[in-house]
Amino acid sequence: MIELGTGCGIVGITMARRFSNAEVLITDMPEAEEIATHNIRMAMGQCSPDGSLAKIAYQNLDWEKPLPESVRIGHFDLVLVADCTYNSDVVPDLVETLAELVKYNREVLILVAMKIRHYSEMVFFDLMKEKNMIVLDKVEFPFPLLGQDDEEIELYFFKGC
Repeated sequence: MIELGTGCGIVGITMARRFSNAEVLITDMPEAEEIATHNIRMAMGQCSPDGSLAKIAYQNLDWEKPLPESVRIGHFDLVLVADCTYNSDVVPDLVETLAELVKYNREVLILVAMKIRHYSEMVFFDLMKEKNMIVLDKVEFPFPLLGQDDEEIELYFFKGC
């Protein structure tokens, strides 16, 4: 599996800990590399619940550039995208990167977790549709906030056609 826009790495690291037989590549811009690799090192010292460790690595990945060969030749069955659509300026590049991943991994499933903050984020769905990526399922989860109304986290499962 590959995670795009990992930030500090918590989602990819959690998946690696949960699925110990997985190979997980977490990616982001160079600004995230130090914290993500630090967190990987910390997590590698701990075993998953079944006592084993997944293979996990970090790689810089700029959505404005073509996929590097190391990512193109990867065999990914799952793409994770968590909280990456809030900046509508980068959404076209994100969708292009997802389309490239589908091109090289025809059966890949894309899991997008998002909290819609403003209407401009809806362009993500239009662009995904233009790239022939369809929503297979949508799940909504309440996200409780201390002293405030709950917010919704939405999970979308996409597949390229």
